Amino acid sequence: MMNQKPHILIAGGTGLIGSRLTTLLLEEGFQVSYLSREAKTKNGIPTYQWNPATKTLDASALVGITHIVNLAGESIAGSRWSDSFKEKIIKSRLDASATLLNALLSNENNVKAIIGSSAIGIYGDRSDELLFEESKSGNGFLSETVIKWESSYDHFPIRKVLLRTGIVLSKNGGALVPMATPIKFGITPLLGSGKQYMSWIHIDDICKMYIHAIRNESMVGVYNAVAPTAIHHHAFMLSLRSVINKISIPIPIPSFLLNIMMGEQKSIVLDSINASANKIIKSGYEFHFTNLDIALDEIYAK
Repeated sequence: MMNQKPHILIAGGTGLIGSRLTTLLLEEGFQVSYLSREAKTKNGIPTYQWNPATKTLDASALVGITHIVNLAGESIAGSRWSDSFKEKIIKSRLDASATLLNALLSNENNVKAIIGSSAIGIYGDRSDELLFEESKSGNGFLSETVIKWESSYDHFPIRKVLLRTGIVLSKNGGALVPMATPIKFGITPLLGSGKQYMSWIHIDDICKMYIHAIRNESMVGVYNAVAPTAIHHHAFMLSLRSVINKISIPIPIPSFLLNIMMGEQKSIVLDSINASANKIIKSGYEFHFTNLDIALDEIYAK
């Protein structure tokens, strides 16, 4: 059990997951601080300066901190995957980890654990294979990125938990927004064969997993952060259609056309990843949303 009052330092605290996580942490009595490129208070949260590109971090950010949550990293959907942007995706993740490691090794601190984001993209395109944390990694840019990303935590001298995050469902950002937008305008795009598995997770569940990992000192290593019920893409889109616009017209978009439109980046929407949630369940985590229809209803009812 933790005797010291938990104080969480979040890198990437103003993003989709970080913002909601902050709210939940504060509701549960945790203290929260941020790392940002500007040492300027954000939404009332004390904020300290860091710059992963130059491996610099204000050492005072570590004072009183018990746990670090690292959500930093360039969005994989932020731009087309040119060689330079792919390098930016990888570098942003490795630089963030290296900066945090250097700060911990160079300054006196009482940090007990680091909880980092990772991604189920490590598995690659795996058809209907049920994927566990010990399953082999896949092929392609996303797999290569996550392998390097997770390896960047190898030398941290504290407890490490990495959450391999699935498709985060929130109407405030992330993958759900571009999926929902055409449906609002009357078109439901059905991508590729439609048989590719989508391992999803409600925004509240992923955030509460971070809190669970902070509190549960027996948790170590990688965990799939996904709901226990992956679903085929076409079924997912039709469920989303039923919630947003039931009269929108389903329109198939073949894989070859996505290849022309997106190039290598098509793997974001066409890779089939059926990730198991067994390990996180065995750790004691209790899901709030295991049914996609209920999750979508809750998201769009707000």
